[in-house]
Amino acid sequence: MKQRLVDSNVSFVEAVRSFKWSNSKGDGVNRSLVGSFEGRDMTVPTLSKVRGWTNKNWRQTHGLNTYEMGGGKFLFEFATRDTAEQVIAGDWVWCNTKVRLDWWTLLKNAFGV
Repeated sequence: MKQRLVDSNVSFVEAVRSFKWSNSKGDGVNRSLVGSFEGRDMTVPTLSKVRGWTNKNWRQTHGLNTYEMGGGKFLFEFATRDTAEQVIAGDWVWCNTKVRLDWWTLLKNAFGV
């Protein structure tokens, strides 16, 4: 079953307004990372596998929320900016392939750039 990422009944403006991180403070945005996961054999992990991997590798991540974005990308919302900074500074490997981590920005990631 193909995952549906777009609802034609909801405009982009409505989606951005309702998005929980689009508030004026940007609280969740400044402590969230996007990770790209894809194994050498082009396998994309499930959300439960990524959550298990983060629990094993990112031990100090109490309060971590993980969301699947599609296309092998996952959003990680950390409890604090300091924890996110520690994680992004590390080198992480999934299925013998380096995991690419970037800071989440609403507009950049909304358009898949």
